[in-house]
Amino acid sequence: MGFRHILSEEFQNMRICGLLRCAMIENALMRRPVKFYVQRKIHEICNIGSGNQGIACAMKDSGREKEVVFIGHDFTEATRMILLDGTMDAVIDRNSRVEAHEVVRLLVSSIRDIPEQEYMPRLLVIFKENISNN
Repeated sequence: MGFRHILSEEFQNMRICGLLRCAMIENALMRRPVKFYVQRKIHEICNIGSGNQGIACAMKDSGREKEVVFIGHDFTEATRMILLDGTMDAVIDRNSRVEAHEVVRLLVSSIRDIPEQEYMPRLLVIFKENISNN
């Protein structure tokens, strides 16, 4: 909902065409009819779930990997590779180790009845330019 709100406030010219599964994205990228969801050419994909590799394959199969902006979540070896080859443009990642540490700290504080300050989630946006090619 937050993503949709920001789009409606800040980017009125952009439209969310719907929540699509990988097979539907592949059809849309190939410019085949996809039920009623996609009526226009896809310019951006923001994947909020799993399936980054499937979307990357569909983009490559359609020949549109350099044309469509693709943003996904969770920096893994797979997303690293599709960032480096230019199929994916950015990955939004959270440091799971830091999150786990924070959860343990909050649980211990709760058990000890010690108030803890709230904090914002620590997110990192990763581009191919800020990862090593090793």
